[in-house]
Amino acid sequence: MGDTINIYTSQYGAFVNANCMFVEYHDILKIPMFSLLFAIQNNKVANNVFDLSEIKTYHTVPEMLEWYVNRTHRNIFECFPLLVPKETLPENFFDDALYNYLDNMDDLYNLPFLPFAESVSSLSVHNTIVKNTIIYNERYSPKIEADIKNHFPPTVNFIWGDFREVLPQIEEDTTFVFSDMNKLNIMAEMKKLNYRSVIVAQNYRYNLNDEGNPIADADVLLNRFEFNMAILPAI
Repeated sequence: MGDTINIYTSQYGAFVNANCMFVEYHDILKIPMFSLLFAIQNNKVANNVFDLSEIKTYHTVPEMLEWYVNRTHRNIFECFPLLVPKETLPENFFDDALYNYLDNMDDLYNLPFLPFAESVSSLSVHNTIVKNTIIYNERYSPKIEADIKNHFPPTVNFIWGDFREVLPQIEEDTTFVFSDMNKLNIMAEMKKLNYRSVIVAQNYRYNLNDEGNPIADADVLLNRFEFNMAILPAI
């Protein structure tokens, strides 16, 4: 897989897991939420709901990128103090707010792909190694679907939905690439971790709990299940 580092494995012999590659879109292939941070700084609606004062002090890419990597929630809107009572918000408010912006602002997807996208594209073209590639997102997004169609080989498929419902549909011989480490816990809970290979993004703060420990304990999981794990540098 090229750029992976710090390899952890449950046994000496590596599993092949080459028939399918399952890759999360956000924070592995592209970061449109990062572009959104600049777009909402002076957005009237967003400023009426969220206290955006912290990111309003950031005007350069390095400043905002540091905030982005170190944010405490994957959904950027969950990171901001609310200016309205939380109990007045509808169910799924944060996800709905996020995708309302992501699906209706064209420029957010114009930024370059992250380095791992090149590996995905290359392995999908030369499918002697990986037979099937799936790009995943929790929600359907026409922007993501178009991005995949325009930049990846036609053999790459887009799939969406609750991960617990999607996981049973994925074949056993699969390597998973996650930005969200909690999906390791879900795989363990559903007994879908054995004989899999998993690559997780490194450095995103939302993958740590309040004490600074990973939300998925690799050592515990590797003692309970037979799987391979590797770390992919974030951004």
